[in-house]
Amino acid sequence: MFILELDIILKNIKNLKKILDSKETDIFINKILSSKRIFIFGIGRSGYVGRCFFMRLMHLNFNVYFVSEAPAFKEDDLLIVISNTGKCVTIKTIIEKAKKISNNIVVITSKNSKIKDISFSIVLDVDKNNYLPMGTTFEHTALIYLDLVIAKIMKVLNKSEEDIIKEHNNLL
Repeated sequence: MFILELDIILKNIKNLKKILDSKETDIFINKILSSKRIFIFGIGRSGYVGRCFFMRLMHLNFNVYFVSEAPAFKEDDLLIVISNTGKCVTIKTIIEKAKKISNNIVVITSKNSKIKDISFSIVLDVDKNNYLPMGTTFEHTALIYLDLVIAKIMKVLNKSEEDIIKEHNNLL
């Protein structure tokens, strides 16, 4: 019954091979590795994806913040925005404010996005249907893409799961 929806999700994940082995992903990783601090932002479910990415970067000892709980953004910082459509005024406003300080911005978005051309972008090729509503397929694909970016960063930094576990919350 849900085979069609599963096929769409699997196709979107398979499409990640192209972007993972791309020049854009290499640039994205280099921006992460070379930035003094990293700021992440997304709204709604894209924000939840951003918080997952934030947490893994934190476990790798990056100086990382979610925009709504962050200090001032500065010239040496990196802003990563996750948004399927880029339609939200808040998303556009944050990008424009950040651009006045630094052009070190990466947008994780989709092919029909309103913000894919206003900064350096990772454009995820995602399909959907009416039973996978709104940004569902984008959010799945973005989460998996960003987890695979973490895997690539771990390789570059020669970090293992054991290293991440040492940085994981030990109070809960």
